[in-house]
Amino acid sequence: MYNHTSHDSVLFKKHPEFFYRKEDDSFGNRCGDWTDLLDLDYSNRELWKYQIETLVQWAEIVDGFRASTSL
Repeated sequence: MYNHTSHDSVLFKKHPEFFYRKEDDSFGNRCGDWTDLLDLDYSNRELWKYQIETLVQWAEIVDGFRASTSL
């Protein structure tokens, strides 16, 4: 699963609720140094459903995925 996108991604424009918010309620990431990226918020179960749908679609096109198990 992917864990971040750019600020101008289609996903962010369509589903801002899928993204991590910092303590001040602004969007951001957990690493701090990559200000051009927004982290996804996997505490949102709707994001999980979206990810599954997306992976099923891609599975018909690509040979495989590289994924990290750490969040």
